[in-house]
Amino acid sequence: MTTAANPVPVKSALQAMGFPAGPFRLPLVPLSDEQLQSVMKVIREAGDLITFKTGVKVA
Repeated sequence: MTTAANPVPVKSALQAMGFPAGPFRLPLVPLSDEQLQSVMKVIREAGDLITFKTGVKVA
């Protein structure tokens, strides 16, 4: 997650996976398409290492 300043990669990945992570506040800006593809590739490669607890509500 060294593509951009935290929390940009995390929020971008959550949004790409369908979670409502909300908009970015300035001075933070969304990742470029290329950067997002790179982050999502790492997430796909991690596979089962990334899990979510059941029953967690995303506000």
